[in-house]
Amino acid sequence: MIGVYTQIPRTGTTVITALFQQRPDVYMPQSSPLIQMFWNTQELWGDPNLRIELSDPSIFYGREQIVRGAVAGFIEAAAPKKLWIDKHWNWASQLNYAAIQEYYPGIKMFRTVRDWNAIEESFDKIGYAYSKERLAHIREANDLLNGSDVNLLTIDFSRVCNDLPLVMRDLEQFLEIPKFDYNFKNINLDTSILDDLTSPALHKLREAA
Repeated sequence: MIGVYTQIPRTGTTVITALFQQRPDVYMPQSSPLIQMFWNTQELWGDPNLRIELSDPSIFYGREQIVRGAVAGFIEAAAPKKLWIDKHWNWASQLNYAAIQEYYPGIKMFRTVRDWNAIEESFDKIGYAYSKERLAHIREANDLLNGSDVNLLTIDFSRVCNDLPLVMRDLEQFLEIPKFDYNFKNINLDTSILDDLTSPALHKLREAA
């Protein structure tokens, strides 16, 4: 099984990830190569020139099965018999969500959202120079997502801050997974790899009240 978290920075993505990682039946990595692997496989098997190189050109028309197999094999190897929740900001782009729906009709996508000015102010507050070009791209993609036919759950950042247990219940219901007794008083996540690439301030969790 696979679900998609269309990640918007500074909207509670770290705490949502940390809570899902408490579950033994869910695999939600801080980052993964899944979206790149998905596109690399699709582009390879979508290349018309490949027909010439194949001994059996009919294989070319099995692209859907091949892409599905590659993705499924990757997920099964990393997290057998678990719900894989892939988190990447670029899943929100029209090209990407249209493609993933082609291979996984009805796939469930969710996102946490926040006022865009507040997001920029949040970056300024921690002194991190996030790419304005990337943030503009994320905003444009998410604006288009609003009018799409994607099976999408949107959660406001204010609820993540003030109503986290009910947020997790809503996500469980949406993703059709059993209820879980999360430890909201001890939310931890190893972000050392991402901290080395960005800044520890990006992934610092507030202490529970």
